[in-house]
Amino acid sequence: MQLRLLNFLVCPDCRFHGLGLSVLNERQGGGGQKEIQEGFLSCPGCGETYAIKRGIVRMLPHELREPSRGKKSSRVENIMRTAHGYDIHHLKRYSNRSQGVGVSIRNAANLGLARQSFQDYLALGMNDLQSLEGRVVLDAGCGGGRFMAAVRENGAADVVGLDLSLGGLHRAQALLRGIGDVHLIQGDITHPPFRTGTFDIVYSIGVIHHLADPQEGFRALESLLAPGGRLWIWVYGLEGMSLAYRLSHLVWLRRLTRSWSLQAKFRLCRLLSLIFSCSYLFPLRLLQRLLPPALVRQFPFEEFIDFSLEDTLYAFFDRLQPPYTHYLQRADVEAWLAQLDRVSVECPSRRGWVIKGQLARG
Repeated sequence: MQLRLLNFLVCPDCRFHGLGLSVLNERQGGGGQKEIQEGFLSCPGCGETYAIKRGIVRMLPHELREPSRGKKSSRVENIMRTAHGYDIHHLKRYSNRSQGVGVSIRNAANLGLARQSFQDYLALGMNDLQSLEGRVVLDAGCGGGRFMAAVRENGAADVVGLDLSLGGLHRAQALLRGIGDVHLIQGDITHPPFRTGTFDIVYSIGVIHHLADPQEGFRALESLLAPGGRLWIWVYGLEGMSLAYRLSHLVWLRRLTRSWSLQAKFRLCRLLSLIFSCSYLFPLRLLQRLLPPALVRQFPFEEFIDFSLEDTLYAFFDRLQPPYTHYLQRADVEAWLAQLDRVSVECPSRRGWVIKGQLARG
């Protein structure tokens, strides 16, 4: 954690923004800046404390940090299940204790693929990419951090990654090592630990449709925009989605496996990824050598050609694992944008909605 991150943070419970910092261990980071490795933040408003461990700030709201010993609400149960599931997603093994788990980067993300995916998912043109220059940017649901690297390459001044899963954040930390001005925080999108009006650009790719209430997540992210700030979001939507992508979401299989353990789902997804790779992706890679690129791009799932077997496994896991998956209607997401200017809702890749808007400058 870099010291200037304090300028962005508030207590996720009471929204107090004068957090105290106690440093237990720090080191010299890139650019001569000190990076706090161990310590804690304290909130004078409500008395909560938030640990800094291995350079990552842990700022979950109270209900997720210290769930009652009695029966947990179904919402809290599902949020915790999602977090544990994405620990599998990123660390390749399940653990009830994310802290201290080692991170394998043997199959670290292909950053070239991440750059292209970042543009494709959000339908970003050259002007959009240029608008990142010098901005303070939030990746809401950053996972393993691949898109954060792409944002920094386009000149963002600070890129903050927020994610529920420590497994994802540790993987991001390994991937982003040596890239300056990136910050990682464990937190909940619906209770973001950031000051209102902090970010010039907020983006979220494939996340808020997995919340219990996607609109609540949208409103929370909207509140973080600075005057003139831009919001870019990609979510699932069946309207306009191609038949192949509808089938790939395995809605029927989600129903059958709803009660399965995370380990069992992971094993099933490993089998599905092997079948899909052998029966479709490998032949498609051979065709790629024989056919013109423009023709290959007409095949369903052609963007999976460069995926590793692990990436394909995670694509299946992302469809089956989260307790909540919403397929949003165009009319619903258009209504969310009522408070923003320069709005658009598009389905350019026939995979889901790209939602964009800009906060008025005041």
